[in-house]
Amino acid sequence: MTLDLNKIAEFDSPFLVDEEGNVHETKGIYAPSVYVYCDEDGQIEGEPEIDAKGWSFVNGYSGQYSYAGPIMHPSEFLGGRMARDVLETPGVYVLCVVIDIDDSEDLIGWVLLEREAN
Repeated sequence: MTLDLNKIAEFDSPFLVDEEGNVHETKGIYAPSVYVYCDEDGQIEGEPEIDAKGWSFVNGYSGQYSYAGPIMHPSEFLGGRMARDVLETPGVYVLCVVIDIDDSEDLIGWVLLEREAN
């Protein structure tokens, strides 16, 4: 199943995980933008923000030292426990890059978002 997840899960392309753990492309659902504010030294100030309603952060998977927030380091990937948990939890997900609101060229990392049930 993880192979299917990695084939379909691309940045800014929402995907559906069904009750059997199968991964499907979605239509009519669009990825939001995710951004943070950084200080002059490039350190993140506050929490990341999503520019659209109906999405929430998936937390607790980063391997960064003493960090359990939603932002994954650019070198991390959708795999391991995170991938297993996604495949075991039906819903709509999307991978999004996280940018500095004041410098859209500055890649901070990435997040996995889950669409909230209606």
